[in-house]
Amino acid sequence: MLINKAVFMIKTLNGGGAEKVVINLAKLLKDRENIDSHIITFSKEKQHVVDKDINVHFISLPKKTFLNSFFYKRKCAQIIEHYIKHNIGKVEAVFSNLTFCDKIMKYSKMRVYHIIHSTTSIAEWGSKKGISRLRAKNKTKNYYTKHPSICVSKGVLEDFKKYINKNAICIYNPVNSEMIKKLSQEKILEQEKKLLGKKYIIAVGNIKQAKNYPLLLKAYAKSGIEEKLLIVGGFRDTYENCLVLVKELNLENKVMFLGFKQNPYPYIKRAKLLVLSSSYEGLPTILLEAISLGVPVISTNCQSGPAEILKNYRQCLSKINDVDELANKIKDAVSNPNKYIAQIPEEMSDKNICKEYANTILHKSLKKL
Repeated sequence: MLINKAVFMIKTLNGGGAEKVVINLAKLLKDRENIDSHIITFSKEKQHVVDKDINVHFISLPKKTFLNSFFYKRKCAQIIEHYIKHNIGKVEAVFSNLTFCDKIMKYSKMRVYHIIHSTTSIAEWGSKKGISRLRAKNKTKNYYTKHPSICVSKGVLEDFKKYINKNAICIYNPVNSEMIKKLSQEKILEQEKKLLGKKYIIAVGNIKQAKNYPLLLKAYAKSGIEEKLLIVGGFRDTYENCLVLVKELNLENKVMFLGFKQNPYPYIKRAKLLVLSSSYEGLPTILLEAISLGVPVISTNCQSGPAEILKNYRQCLSKINDVDELANKIKDAVSNPNKYIAQIPEEMSDKNICKEYANTILHKSLKKL
């Protein structure tokens, strides 16, 4: 019988890295540490598959109006606490994920930890200037004044302590290697297999500004490799610009956008190379997943995460926004794949990470929070 309970809170389970991390954590903690894991969301939309033995709860929050705006987040926190008390019971810890939840859970009286998934100073106010930058910075700092935070990489932790709050630790994101290897054996649709052929490289992640797909497209074009480029991820804010760039670079017959895939692992497993071209990250789980499948990898050396994952494989790292270097590495990796095969660092093993989370949940963490 599972006695200790933990709640993971996230706005939606639509496609995204943080959403995948929450699902992985809930599953691994239940299987490895006998933690009764529950996920709470505030949207019924769900792209990711959640194992049937993980409880997913949907809470409908009231709409924000002019009349309730001043006390809105405090009221939402009370609604969430009431729901947990009457539908889940006594919980040891609540893990709040992403800004939407963090704004609300600041007001919670429960034992809350904010999980910080990205480099805060870049994600929250990096593109702003002047007064708007100062306002964004102060507003963000205000979200994290009450509860401790868990940062997903040392780079994220360093940034968070410098700009936000020193009451934080680092626990890496887990990768469920056993599940990934099993899922990678599933078959690809015949029509997609014909379009892809046997030779392609891959990038996985929503098509949005942070992922910097224009850099990848330009470097891919310059590399001159014959392999196709497969991009797997939801069509977000930069998708239309990427389509225009594909046409400008005469890549219409070489680049494929597959959209979001619940199971991207068969595509990753069969790829000759996975490339991450991000401008910034927290801890890019997709790199760890590709490594666990034995696929060669290249990543921009962005803040934060890639350098920690690939600390012993510096040849896999490329400068940010350097088209020439990324193009050369893509070309070299396709010709010399063994040179770009890495191993997951011991401190990032799912066993160690699950133990750190379990210790935190059970008040046994040796790290100071």
